[in-house]
Amino acid sequence: MPADNSVTPSLRAQLLAIEHWSLLASRSTTQNELLVRIAIFLTLVSASVVSLALVGQATDFDGRFDAFTIVLFSILLLVGTLTLLRVHNGSEEDHAYVIGMNRLRAAYVELDPDIDRYFITSAHDDDQGVVQTYTYFPHRTWVTQVFASSAMLILVVDAVVAGALAGLVANAAGGPKGRDRNSLSSSSRLLCGGV
Repeated sequence: MPADNSVTPSLRAQLLAIEHWSLLASRSTTQNELLVRIAIFLTLVSASVVSLALVGQATDFDGRFDAFTIVLFSILLLVGTLTLLRVHNGSEEDHAYVIGMNRLRAAYVELDPDIDRYFITSAHDDDQGVVQTYTYFPHRTWVTQVFASSAMLILVVDAVVAGALAGLVANAAGGPKGRDRNSLSSSSRLLCGGV
């Protein structure tokens, strides 16, 4: 080490690379956790549809089936909401990791100013730099980033579950006047594919 206790450029590059790999590992761990949670939720939704058909056949779509469906959809909505919250938290974590990696790229550029032209992601930690890192392909925009996101998928599934649950509860509570007592069972049959 030099006598003035300054860090050599090669040691600085090693330290930056270690931090970069640490951020990449943390980002990867977060993404893997989110994908597993999303898969668990979608599997639960799929299994619930199958269970509705089986319980419907066993109960002949009577009041027991209606109660089962309301409880099941309430649980699905809870799990979906918690999944959506975790996806949101994971997105915030990912945003922090991207900012950190952009800062590290800026440090690489300080070490070697000519290296910047080889980066496809940004070396700036401002909003524009983060957007460039997330949407570095020319055809990708923030709009496609949002609408094609995992959060949007979970939000849509949650909305469908919430809508079905609201309809089931409204029917169970009496719903619009003029409906017969079998209207909930009729709605339940539609949920199971028109049995």
